[in-house]
Amino acid sequence: GRMLTLAMLDAEHAVPGTEVSLVWGEPNGGTKKLTVEPHKQVEISAVVSPVPYADVARTGYANGWRTRQA
Repeated sequence: GRMLTLAMLDAEHAVPGTEVSLVWGEPNGGTKKLTVEPHKQVEISAVVSPVPYADVARTGYANGWRTRQA
């Protein structure tokens, strides 16, 4: 299946279309917050995508941080 997640990447890996491998999740089963399900860390493969994810948001929103190019 596919999922969407956010990650912090070094600039050299943050080019849209770049394939990366990263560790997803928090250590020790995650936070103790009741709104977060317990989980295990797993290594996942991902493809870097631009943000916002929807083309309409990237091209149609008013100028601001969401539309500013890095």
